[in-house]
Amino acid sequence: MASFARYLYSIRVEGIGDATMTTSNLLYRWSWGVNLLDDPTVSYASQSYKTALLRWPRELEFSFDPRRGESSFGSMTFELRRTADVLANFYQAIPTPITNLANSITAAATSIDLDDTGLSGTVYLEREAIKLGSESGSGPYTYGATRGVLGTQAVAHNATDEDDTEVFSEIHPATLAGRLVELVRTPLDTTTEVDEEVVTRGVLRRIYSSGGGRLTLEVDHAIALIKSSRIYRNPWRNQSSSADTLRDLPDSYYVSGGGRQDVLVVREDDNHPAIAGVSSLSINGDTVFDFRGAVSVHGSPFMSIPLPDTSENPTFREFLSTNSAAPTNAAAASTNTLPLRQNPGECILQLLLSTDNGGTPGDNDSTYDTGVALIAGAIPAPLVDIAGIEAWGARQPEMDSLHLGEDSADPINLFEWITERILKPLGSAFVQTSGGKIGIASIADVQVYGTTNTISQSQVLSVDDLEMDRRLEDPVDQVAVSFNNRPWVGPDRLNATDGIKYRRQPRGEHARLELDAGAWTDRETATIIAQDFIARYHDPIAEWSFSCLRTADFWPGDVVSITHDKILAAGAQGVTSALCLVVARREVLDDSGWSIGLRVWYVGEIYDATGLIAPSAEVVSWDGATNTITVKANEYTSTDGPAFTDDASGFAVNDVVQLVDQFGAVRDASATVTAVSGNDITVSGMGVTPVAGDVVRVATYASAISTQQTAWAFIADANNLLDGTDDAKEYVTA
Repeated sequence: MASFARYLYSIRVEGIGDATMTTSNLLYRWSWGVNLLDDPTVSYASQSYKTALLRWPRELEFSFDPRRGESSFGSMTFELRRTADVLANFYQAIPTPITNLANSITAAATSIDLDDTGLSGTVYLEREAIKLGSESGSGPYTYGATRGVLGTQAVAHNATDEDDTEVFSEIHPATLAGRLVELVRTPLDTTTEVDEEVVTRGVLRRIYSSGGGRLTLEVDHAIALIKSSRIYRNPWRNQSSSADTLRDLPDSYYVSGGGRQDVLVVREDDNHPAIAGVSSLSINGDTVFDFRGAVSVHGSPFMSIPLPDTSENPTFREFLSTNSAAPTNAAAASTNTLPLRQNPGECILQLLLSTDNGGTPGDNDSTYDTGVALIAGAIPAPLVDIAGIEAWGARQPEMDSLHLGEDSADPINLFEWITERILKPLGSAFVQTSGGKIGIASIADVQVYGTTNTISQSQVLSVDDLEMDRRLEDPVDQVAVSFNNRPWVGPDRLNATDGIKYRRQPRGEHARLELDAGAWTDRETATIIAQDFIARYHDPIAEWSFSCLRTADFWPGDVVSITHDKILAAGAQGVTSALCLVVARREVLDDSGWSIGLRVWYVGEIYDATGLIAPSAEVVSWDGATNTITVKANEYTSTDGPAFTDDASGFAVNDVVQLVDQFGAVRDASATVTAVSGNDITVSGMGVTPVAGDVVRVATYASAISTQQTAWAFIADANNLLDGTDDAKEYVTA
């Protein structure tokens, strides 16, 4: 009989804990009760556990639709017993400040100047918790400071009259909203807190009590933060000859040669773009706004267009872009945070993680926080799967014409803008990943190399709740792609139609998909985007839903292999190792137990083979006595490749190969492999002497043996021609 771990569930809330505890994580655990642990006297448990948790979310559900770029999720509620500890931390009175910040501090500062003496313990400044150390000085008083304790983030704090300088000895209720909340579980036999596992994360939105001696915490999933976030608020504006101009410069200004400062702007009445900047001209002692000229860079989406007429003093507004013609915002390359990055994943991370820090890199993330107010999504870095989004972005085409704010001065909904401008045309969407972090998933039909994600029939709980949907409405027959978006001019358009699918549809019923790919200038990229959607959604993708044991711990975006004799597919009942994409997850935690509900797309029904490039190997040396070619180990492969971990292993005994020089000219059209060992390939029938730099590769279709012919796709026909007299030779097996 299978055995399962026994868990104690708790919640942790950012900023609420005790910085004097000896545990590595100083937050309180609001749990059922520490006495449920096998050994409740374990040091970290006896210090940090608070008996208060009555109920956690009975269901946690997330889903995504890569065709529409949509994500859905619910909120979570946690009920706590109204103990004195709970009320003191979650429903406390508004505290009185104990002192004030005397001097500004950076995020990295390890000391803090305060107005009062004799302070100790943990204090709260804005949203940061700081543990005070030894005191020195005679006013202001300098204290050693351990920054960002209790899970809070160390940030810069200013001490001017306009800033919040009040310091408190307890958390201020005004700062509870938006605090990170984590549902964690701990094995009952734990002896250390490292066994603790985060089940999901969210942000605190509401605290209320409806009687019954309970206090309820309402928590949004992390993606809700993006949906509620607005960027491009109050963009910088100016008139072409206004004297009252440059007292407040935009974050996107760049101090260039000769002290000039440049910014990318559009004329508000017609969206005409230009590079504008500060001149040496002054009116009544004030520096005025002028133009360097319209952007004139070959291939730039801003084009080479006439400078707009400024005689009527039109208003111009700043906007941001990924294009290389856009100005940077710092004289030193090390502090540049603009232009926006062209890599889709990195650009999204800039938008999510940037904070308002006056245009210099902020504290939220050392790589992606630009500090530019105009794009300050300000999503806390711990809520974002940075590595996962980076990996996703590395697989996408770079965006050379993504513009933010060029078409409207209205504030931008961060979630909708990223979804429509970046994710949707790439067949992707925001998802919640393991542990509740924000990630990105795409439609996929192959497992990540090295993973063995499987669901067996024994893991599916019941046939009764197994649902199968043929999704007849799913196919797409028309895709309209707008691309090469140019301010003032607009985008180009491309229309693609699946002629076969179009004729198969009922009369008057056609599935048309509109994609905004304005971020890409190249027509070829737009064509690939359109063809990708047409190819992937040419046929309906079957959908299955079922409940399974918690050992099937998979998340939206994972590709899994499913075996079950009751699932319908391919005109029969039963599937074996069917490749499926997880598009929804429902985690149930109720009185009947713990289970996971999954909804999957049977992508393997359409895409059931993994494509690989035929093997090649570069010659290092030739041993004429043994007819052995020594080749480089990994000129064409990687050590973690999906099929071959070195170049020579792509060949097998009896394979027919050809030898070409470094430019592809054939030196010997046919030789037979007689042995493969390590980086050595022994051949017979080689009519020339291989030299270093030559390449061994698969022979032409007519010369190859049958196993090669069925394993590889040959572009040419059986006569090695592309004249249309014979079809190209497709592979038969993967």
